[in-house]
Amino acid sequence: MSENICVEPATGRVVSVTGFPGRSSEPKVELVNTSLKAFTAIAETALDCLPFIPSTIDREDVDAMFDARERAQAMLREIVLLHDPDADGKDLFWPTFIDDVGIGDFDDDEPAQSSVAPDGSSSLAPPSSPSSAPRVNAGIGPAPESDDGDDKDSQ
Repeated sequence: MSENICVEPATGRVVSVTGFPGRSSEPKVELVNTSLKAFTAIAETALDCLPFIPSTIDREDVDAMFDARERAQAMLREIVLLHDPDADGKDLFWPTFIDDVGIGDFDDDEPAQSSVAPDGSSSLAPPSSPSSAPRVNAGIGPAPESDDGDDKDSQ
């Protein structure tokens, strides 16, 4: 995953952008989430599920690892569908992330905690006690509330 994740100001959608002006191709913009609120909800819930492969699984047992990855994928897909069903399209950000979990790219990942400095900058700290630092989504902060009454994430 090497794209930039951005918010479209006109729509409020979270999108991935690949390709940049001055390069051989036009930028490609694809949906990540229908709102920043949905993106934050999915990301925070997924982070709360780390590690995706429990430490009790024998890493040498291929069948056990396969089953654990399948369970992790199913859990992550449920999280995406719960918060933003439109984000579960073929080749979109979250399904690609879920596929990466399935091939083992995140087997050893541990939860990270973010801390936000007074100037608004953030830094990731290694895992420690759950209450040692506030959890934020990599410095994004709280999502603005929708005032249009048609918020998909509140279903």
